[in-house]
Amino acid sequence: GINAEYGVLSKYKHLDPIELQNNQDVYEEFLKDNFDIMIRIVPYRPIGLEHFTSSLLAYIAPRLRDKISNEEYQGLAKQFERLFTKKNYEPGTEIDFKWEQGGKFRVYVNGNEMGCIISPLFCWAFFDQFLGEQPKDLNMKRTIGAGFKNFMDIK
Repeated sequence: GINAEYGVLSKYKHLDPIELQNNQDVYEEFLKDNFDIMIRIVPYRPIGLEHFTSSLLAYIAPRLRDKISNEEYQGLAKQFERLFTKKNYEPGTEIDFKWEQGGKFRVYVNGNEMGCIISPLFCWAFFDQFLGEQPKDLNMKRTIGAGFKNFMDIK
């Protein structure tokens, strides 16, 4: 775990859970590659691979547009698509996206590692769609933010 008294999060420890959840600066700390973080997506209905990957990439592309060339983006997008091997994912499938320090982006499906992309910028863009100022899903961002206080209380 992380002891917030000694880390970059210590300046937020005094905030109550609602203040933490609504403080964009806290989310930004998680987007600086200081922590290993993970987001789990569990489909509630069958989802096709192409729809799933293209919907995620649709939010990543604009975040990278001014930061890398189109050619570099296309290469990262292909690497991302290759991390998924099934044509469809059934309800209840656990798909974990993990950003490890050093810019390692790992994908796990039902606990099995599918591969890794080494790109700090791709990591940032992927997680920014959930934690950034303009998230893909505000309710998901709030759910993540609701856990900040518990995260910072871990000793």
